[in-house]
Amino acid sequence: MRRKSPLHLGKVDPPVWRVIVDETGYGPYNLGQLRRFVSEGRITETSLIAEGPEGRLRRAKDIQRLSDLFQPVAHPEAEPAKPSAADANYIINTQLSDTNEIDFIRALNALGSFAEALPGTYILRSHQRLATVQKALSEAIGPSDQLLIANTTTNRLAWVNLGPDADQSLRQTWASADDDQDLRSH
Repeated sequence: MRRKSPLHLGKVDPPVWRVIVDETGYGPYNLGQLRRFVSEGRITETSLIAEGPEGRLRRAKDIQRLSDLFQPVAHPEAEPAKPSAADANYIINTQLSDTNEIDFIRALNALGSFAEALPGTYILRSHQRLATVQKALSEAIGPSDQLLIANTTTNRLAWVNLGPDADQSLRQTWASADDDQDLRSH
């Protein structure tokens, strides 16, 4: 069943995080906001963060839900230059059962910062590649739920559970725009 209005994200990702800078507390922020602050360089791995009003201060890199953002980056000599995955923008359209919606929102939140533009349509900014986004989101949905994921940064398309007719149609339509596009179905 489709909702008529966007999901209230405060129920899924409540603003409970505080950031301490020069002994001054800022917030509360939700986890999606913190992840965005890390990607913008506003929070570093040594920034002090607490969960909840009485939470213990910890370094950002020691918070499990942020630690993946502080993984070492390979040296430029080790790999050829590639577009930065940190700047990927996705449009995700869904048809989900109500029972899977919360798990889906949690998976989106773990991937980066997002907003629900229309009921069932999300805008995601993530440092993850399309295959990783597709895998994470497909693991959070049920067998009859459907996803269409467009990486607008790299012009790639992926989908889950759309069926063979849609699969063929999407491949033909997307390929007609650019024969070298990467299509991923699941």
